[in-house]
Amino acid sequence: NATQAAFLRTYRPEPEADWVQAPDMFYSSAHGQSFKLRLNCEDLEPGLHNTRVMIYDVDQPREFGPEVVLPVTVIIPDHTVASNEHRHQHLFELKPGQLKRNFLEVPYGATQAKIRVTQFGGPRNEIRSGAGSVSGFLYAGDRQSRGRFFLEDGETYETMVPVEAGTVLEYTMASRW
Repeated sequence: NATQAAFLRTYRPEPEADWVQAPDMFYSSAHGQSFKLRLNCEDLEPGLHNTRVMIYDVDQPREFGPEVVLPVTVIIPDHTVASNEHRHQHLFELKPGQLKRNFLEVPYGATQAKIRVTQFGGPRNEIRSGAGSVSGFLYAGDRQSRGRFFLEDGETYETMVPVEAGTVLEYTMASRW
């Protein structure tokens, strides 16, 4: 117990992104200590955002590196509105071998989302897709789907994806040209 009672460290958390704010320092005993991070997501564009908080022991040389590396991941979904029947259009280029992730807030009352993909230009393309939402209530098979389809210039693929209201739908596509 004497060893635990004598254990006290001072840590300096250093976020790598300016949208993460951390205290200048915090102290920890052998029983651990929590600290708060503040995320300022107002200026983040819709999508997936990753960063890290490097936590250094102030009594150790900096070249020893951080004691802890804390990953921070934030998803900012696109939103729909009832005035246009919750339709959402997102135009983007998908280059060969590229992966594109789209995030959409699922409106209350929704149980399915209709996804329509149209190819504009380029040769025949193979697309692998995946869709899902995080849920504490539905089984994975009731809120996820995967697909594989081929598109020529001007062709459209359409699918229905199960969703859970109040969650975020992720629709991911990868091109294999």
